[in-house]
Amino acid sequence: MSRCSSAPSNEIRELNLAYLMLAQQMIREDRDAAMFRLGVSEEVADMIESLSPATAEYRFFGPVKEVTRPMVVRYCHIDYDREIALCAIREPKGRRRKPLMLGVARLSIETADPEEGEFAIVVRDAYQRRGIGTKLMEALIQAARDRHVRQITGHVLAANPGMLRFAESIGFEILPGEEPELRKLVLRL
Repeated sequence: MSRCSSAPSNEIRELNLAYLMLAQQMIREDRDAAMFRLGVSEEVADMIESLSPATAEYRFFGPVKEVTRPMVVRYCHIDYDREIALCAIREPKGRRRKPLMLGVARLSIETADPEEGEFAIVVRDAYQRRGIGTKLMEALIQAARDRHVRQITGHVLAANPGMLRFAESIGFEILPGEEPELRKLVLRL
């Protein structure tokens, strides 16, 4: 099983480890007892395949007919100079022999404006509304602050009221999107 990452610099590696430790400390008392770390390709593919049609459409803005290798590679291999990805993982226990990815949050820092980043998040359907998404976002927001990002944005389908409520509860401002079916989320740090 190969890790989905390229070799980051020592400074970036230390920062990413610090975010993972922060996130893990934040979730330690959670009843789902997940740990945070980078994901591996099999976990990413399994997570995407597990999503309900509605969750997949909300996250990918359309149906996911199949999980392709290029799709998995895109979500696993990150550019450590401008991206952060945190995964909530439940380690094997009992009869389950493989780790289970519960959710992932990503931040892509804009090349043209390193003070702005775009986020994306998805939590496995069975683990939604248990605080995992909140913990992932809190750690991602802290990571953005540490990287001197001043504004985090995201795009959400207007038909996704759960995500709109979630974003608003964290402090995001909800604005009209460039298209009528989209909303733009903005968090100024």
